[in-house]
Amino acid sequence: MESEIKYLKRIVQKKTGVRLGRKTRKREVVHARRMYYKIMREFYRKSSLHEIGQTLPLKQNHATVLHQINEFAIDYKHDRLFRKKFDSIRNEFYGLTGEPEVDLEEENIRLRLQISDLKKDIEKLNNDLKQAISNNIQPRNQQTKVYYASEGISASIY
Repeated sequence: MESEIKYLKRIVQKKTGVRLGRKTRKREVVHARRMYYKIMREFYRKSSLHEIGQTLPLKQNHATVLHQINEFAIDYKHDRLFRKKFDSIRNEFYGLTGEPEVDLEEENIRLRLQISDLKKDIEKLNNDLKQAISNNIQPRNQQTKVYYASEGISASIY
């Protein structure tokens, strides 16, 4: 456990360029600590927040760690650079460095637009079908019956 914590500290410090143990409220350092606490909480589920706070030289208490983890979600959602750094750190820590990074938010937006376009196509096709049915197309030979897909041909033939 101790070597994994050192490894995580090393990765976070390398990727963010700051020392986690610095006693400062500068944004870069606070963001680096948030990333560190979030991965610690994910990886060490059985560790208490107090134990996680004690792994840094600052010896932060459980309330500070909990606050940082809660604030992490806001930064991850709204700050693209923060999200990319965190994803890179987490992938390296879990050994997923070879896999390409996918921006899930952009992929979600792309898929929503694609769904919207498909819904418009379906609506247009439904309107075209309604218009064709309303034109009441009659067969050339009056003895021929026009069958619609909903009727089924087999019932009337047999």
